[in-house]
Amino acid sequence: PEPSVKPEPQEYSLDDFGPDDDLGPDGEEYSHYKADPVTEFLEYCALCSNQKELEEAEGGKVTIATIHSAKGLEWPCVFIATCNEGVIPHSRCDDIEEEGRLLYVAMTRSKFLLYCISLKQRDDWGQRRTQTPSRFLSGMEKDVYTTSPPDWNASLRSMLATTINRPIPDEDIDAGGISSQQKKAPGSQSSGIDIRFGVHGSRA
Repeated sequence: PEPSVKPEPQEYSLDDFGPDDDLGPDGEEYSHYKADPVTEFLEYCALCSNQKELEEAEGGKVTIATIHSAKGLEWPCVFIATCNEGVIPHSRCDDIEEEGRLLYVAMTRSKFLLYCISLKQRDDWGQRRTQTPSRFLSGMEKDVYTTSPPDWNASLRSMLATTINRPIPDEDIDAGGISSQQKKAPGSQSSGIDIRFGVHGSRA
């Protein structure tokens, strides 16, 4: 048999290629190896989003995430905003069961507290419209949730501290809330809301 001869390695610089050269493995056209630009962008955003959420969770910050990017992550307390018909399930969805699975994913991101928020009214294309709670919430058994805020007794506060690995919150943990709301004046670009923030953990 003839001895095999390995090709000599060659060095190339960017100057060796013209603007129309798009070569891939074995000198083939590289165009069919490229992902769709939209797909590449979404994948990049997903990677950045997950990393950012991990860093924020470790730093004690509030994380704002989509349901898709929250997969695989957990937080002590989760708020799911706008659990209304037309949002989840989406008004243009093709698979209601898949929408239900997405909501389940969002719910199971919570380690301790889960708040599912549905709006009574919402601005839709410049018009204030009455909203209906999501059918997924309406279909839940009444004994799996409550419409009242938590009763922060000593046992519950101790359980919370154990779950999030933090000092036991003070008794006035529920001192937060909206105390008053100032309606927007005609021609004004802002409105005022007074908010009381409860104290979590030690006061130091």
